[in-house]
Amino acid sequence: MYSNTGTMSFNPRCSFCLRLRGTYRFRWKRATVVIALCMFIIMMGAYLRKHRTDVQGVARRLGELEPLESGTQHEERKRDVDLKEHIMTLKRVYRALEEPWQLNQTTLRRVRSKLQDQLVSARTIFFTKRTTHVGTERRFPRKPNETFTVNKNLYNHLIQENPLNLNGYRKCNVVGNSGILVNSQCGERIDGANFIFRCNLQPLHQYSRDAGIRSNLSTLNPSVLWVRYQRLENKKSKRLFTDIASQYSGVVAIPTGGASGLKWSLRAMDELKKSSVSAKVALIDPQHILSVREFWKHNVTGTISTGMYLTTLALILCEEIHLYGFWPFSYNQYGQPIPFHYTDDLQKPSIHHHMSDEFNLLMKLHQAGVLHVHVERCT
Repeated sequence: MYSNTGTMSFNPRCSFCLRLRGTYRFRWKRATVVIALCMFIIMMGAYLRKHRTDVQGVARRLGELEPLESGTQHEERKRDVDLKEHIMTLKRVYRALEEPWQLNQTTLRRVRSKLQDQLVSARTIFFTKRTTHVGTERRFPRKPNETFTVNKNLYNHLIQENPLNLNGYRKCNVVGNSGILVNSQCGERIDGANFIFRCNLQPLHQYSRDAGIRSNLSTLNPSVLWVRYQRLENKKSKRLFTDIASQYSGVVAIPTGGASGLKWSLRAMDELKKSSVSAKVALIDPQHILSVREFWKHNVTGTISTGMYLTTLALILCEEIHLYGFWPFSYNQYGQPIPFHYTDDLQKPSIHHHMSDEFNLLMKLHQAGVLHVHVERCT
């Protein structure tokens, strides 16, 4: 194995030498494969990064060229899915309302007792000369942190005493303004109650077949004076206002709202007193509205709607309560569009009431037998 010079040499016939040479060849080949594999991985990584960048650039360019088509298709599909789910929910609501309903006087009286415990009484609904005097302070319902003082001008606009029968009424209908009343033919049934509440001085004559024509108490929100009657700033709007108001009897009840709302409320009272309107005109005591809101605060978020306020008055005054025209949804159970109002002349307000909260509450009261929500046709 060793040469004469002392150095190690390989003998091709030596078995040990053959094994040693084979081992070195194997290790070299394995190292070569590993190096080649690493180079391949590095090259592929560079290629994929470049290819991915190119794909992203193309996708961005396509997105810039066709955002409306792809976005519209996606939104339409989403709307279709949402509408189908919405319709399924509305069908369940309809089925719940179509189940046989029975008045539960015990539960109704319990709700009324709780309302009275919170000082929500029929005696305190209106601002009257009997219940207030010059110098009295009140908070605005829209801005409870702001107060106003009853001055002589305001005091002179007040009615002498509460015009309602504090002993209550046997059967009451509360008429909301939802487009669910269109083609309902519920007018005759609505007019059959002993006492009828209405919202915001809607026109009556041309809608009597669906919404009835009788009225015992109707509200008039200052916002309606702005939108429908242009703040009563010209002869045309004043004439339209008094023409519609002349269709009403009983009491027209006007809330104060905020400072500007109180101003327009007093202007509306002046116009009605100058006209031939037979209905009495009265201001709602803002403290009463705040008490009602406080009572429902765990069920309804924010400002309650006029319809919910009138429903509360019915809970105070009536032995049997039926609601018509209460439907906060844009569709019926068949997917057909429902206008915001049955008169279809007012759009949805910019300040939204929490109608879903209110309708959930009304559904609970309906199922408890406290009141009856009607959404069916009356034919």
